[in-house]
Amino acid sequence: MDKIRKAQKIMQEENRILTIKSETDPLTGLANRNKLNDYSDEAFERAYRNQTSLAVEILDIDFFKEYNDAYGHLAGDECLISISEVLKEMITDQIFCARYGGDEFVIIYENMTDEEIMDVAERLKQEIIDLQIENHNTGYYPYITISQGIRNSVPQMGNKVWDYLYVADNCLFRMKKKRKNDICLVHNTKELNATSSGKTM
Repeated sequence: MDKIRKAQKIMQEENRILTIKSETDPLTGLANRNKLNDYSDEAFERAYRNQTSLAVEILDIDFFKEYNDAYGHLAGDECLISISEVLKEMITDQIFCARYGGDEFVIIYENMTDEEIMDVAERLKQEIIDLQIENHNTGYYPYITISQGIRNSVPQMGNKVWDYLYVADNCLFRMKKKRKNDICLVHNTKELNATSSGKTM
């Protein structure tokens, strides 16, 4: 019986390790896209059921292609790791962070007001600047910066979590065409279409 119990414990631990690996981005150690999909669906269902706010942020690194071209892909990986370490420090029972792909990351905020989200997003933006990762090849900022697009609202009938990501991504894209190192927060597609972006509250 002891041998059977030991074998079961070993198998359980191996399964636990495999699960962690399947849900973790190997470079940054953040949750990967598979884990993001599962978590975001669960967060959306919680918000819809309780009629509480759900916010989805997509952020990317400004001029990351130029940074890779100038400093090399190893430096690019180190930059992604450094930013991921800042994101890991943000994680709470209301804030979830994942690597979406390339230089894009997703943050999910549960049951938080616009003001609370903007406070966190502003601090994140400043902490990335404070890393002082040099990037002198853009003619823009001397250090690596990020841009952030966010949608925050209470889910309604017919909404899907990917509606939120779509709006956040478009908010980010429209803002970056005009300026970088900034934050755009909107509440719905109509508001996105009506604004030329900025710190919409």
